Amino acid sequence: MADNYENAYYYDCRESEDLSHSSPEEAIEELIDQAYEKDKPIEQTIADCCPIEMVGYVRKKIDLRHGEHYVDNMLESLEEEWGEEYGDFDGDVMPWKKEQRVTVTKEFYSLMEKHLKDAHIWQCDPCGKREYSEDEVLVMMREYCPEWFEDLAKGTG
Repeated sequence: MADNYENAYYYDCRESEDLSHSSPEEAIEELIDQAYEKDKPIEQTIADCCPIEMVGYVRKKIDLRHGEHYVDNMLESLEEEWGEEYGDFDGDVMPWKKEQRVTVTKEFYSLMEKHLKDAHIWQCDPCGKREYSEDEVLVMMREYCPEWFEDLAKGTG
């Protein structure tokens, strides 16, 4: 697992199929928020949740190394259908000449490459893991969610 933790996304603690958090703080906030009980101090909730192990994920990129092969297969399928629909009875007539086929393949590949490089991919790979102690989470949440501790200081939390 390549460590790219700082640029990762994190799963929602309620929905394991959704990479919805862009920082460990955001994901840990939700975890603690879900575990919080009104009659328990926030520090106790944090202590009960710790240690917290976070795994960061990066979305997979589409591998275009074999892109021309994919385009060639797609065009063969298209040619076969067109040959049946518009070609001669033997299916020998192709929709374009051999030289044109090379150009069409390159143009389709360029189009595919252009639109797939930024495609939103659902699958992802783990890219780093961290474990946060109770003390680390307290420091993190005091900075990220100061209102939790302000309410406590005022006696309203």
